[in-house]
Amino acid sequence: MKRILSNEFCLLATFLTLFGVGFFHIPFALDSNVLDLIQCYKDDFTIARWSKKYLFIWGFSILCFAVFFVKKKLDATFTTRIYTFISTLLANLAFFFLWLINFAFIIAFHCTYYWAFDCRNDPEHTPCLNAFPPEIDTAYLFFILPSFFMQILILGYGFYSKILTRTNCFILIWLLVISAISVLICFRGNGIGCFD
Repeated sequence: MKRILSNEFCLLATFLTLFGVGFFHIPFALDSNVLDLIQCYKDDFTIARWSKKYLFIWGFSILCFAVFFVKKKLDATFTTRIYTFISTLLANLAFFFLWLINFAFIIAFHCTYYWAFDCRNDPEHTPCLNAFPPEIDTAYLFFILPSFFMQILILGYGFYSKILTRTNCFILIWLLVISAISVLICFRGNGIGCFD
């Protein structure tokens, strides 16, 4: 029992560490190089909304972890088929929606700058022709990777604690593979392909 609580405490501590690391995206997103470029186009651009979105991701990550934690505690009490089906479905849905939210941000991060630089109407402008300034990509990694590792931790917890079956975890791993590929595609990008 003490070992289980210790593992869960370590997991929560790692969560909080990743959450703190994620906030390092803000100074890069507010770098003068980036802001100078944005001010040439849209004055209403604000990175504050990204901070709120990051808090939302973190909150949903904790909620997903809580669903897994509660399921683990109830599994010892309830063993009926209907309970097993419903609890497993809820755990899978919680993880899927967490993944979906993160996946949307993986795609949308560069799109925010694409619109701020007005690349649709001024495609010849340097950031639109080439990759965005490196500060944006640094902010992107600090924003995306902590939340990505949170998902890995949650899924690892689900597998290690036998909250989900091995097959179930293997299926969910493919969602993380899709996310990893998307990060590689979007990194050093310039938002091309974003909806105008």
